[in-house]
Amino acid sequence: MLPNALAVGVPYELFWHLTPKKLEVFYEAYRIKRKLKDQEMWYMGQYVADALSATVCNAFLWKKKGEQPNTYPNSPYLSKTQTVGEHEELTEDEKQKEVDLFFARERARRVNWKRSHRGKE
Repeated sequence: MLPNALAVGVPYELFWHLTPKKLEVFYEAYRIKRKLKDQEMWYMGQYVADALSATVCNAFLWKKKGEQPNTYPNSPYLSKTQTVGEHEELTEDEKQKEVDLFFARERARRVNWKRSHRGKE
């Protein structure tokens, strides 16, 4: 148990004063950090894919004649999301689109998770 606690960032001295229930908070925080890091790396992959698409893919003759060249995004993917404390009034249609988009992403995330963890359990 001590090696796991040290791995998630619990100081050695603090470990001896914690109960297993209190240790669970550190494990949950570690899981959240990992999830955020994973999402960050996924976005980095998207930027790399867009960069390759806008350069290498446009350089080769993979496109049909007259087809628009691939471009790199003009703004970061997350620039459209609101920051903490930012409150912009949305119309009901915009709210519904945001909800639909959230659930579509969640379904896609679950399908991808199931595919990548098939046979591991």
